[in-house]
Amino acid sequence: MTGQADALVTLRAADTRHLELALEKVRSPSQVDSTRSAIVLSRLIERRAQ
Repeated sequence: MTGQADALVTLRAADTRHLELALEKVRSPSQVDSTRSAIVLSRLIERRAQ
């Protein structure tokens, strides 16, 4: 596959420690070459499901 994103994962963590553990699990498979993370602290816009 080529391009910026091959998968998009959304997760919630109770705290920073749990977030780090979850990210380590995402990065651990040998098929994962690299990761990029973005953290959303709050939603500014609520979107309705279509």
